[in-house]
Amino acid sequence: MKFIEGGQLDKIIGTELMPVRKAAELMAKLAHTLHHAHQNGVLHRDVKPGNILIDAKGEPHVTDFGLARLVERRARSRARWKFGHTQLHGAGTSGGK
Repeated sequence: MKFIEGGQLDKIIGTELMPVRKAAELMAKLAHTLHHAHQNGVLHRDVKPGNILIDAKGEPHVTDFGLARLVERRARSRARWKFGHTQLHGAGTSGGK
């Protein structure tokens, strides 16, 4: 693991106001990072500002995978199908129970 010179997101947002555009860009990068982990079968299970480091260039790094779990490919496919299924059928329709 490489050393990240910077600070924890929870400490940064506790001391300074982050512009909306910068916050949105940060969230997009974090979403992309977590999507990549999920696509590779890794569920972090403890994403919070204290587990996100911001380096000297302002780039986010997700840390502390101590609670992470590996998900088997078959289980991921089943979860993806269920998620899509519930999205297609809202409560009160034939598919949403």
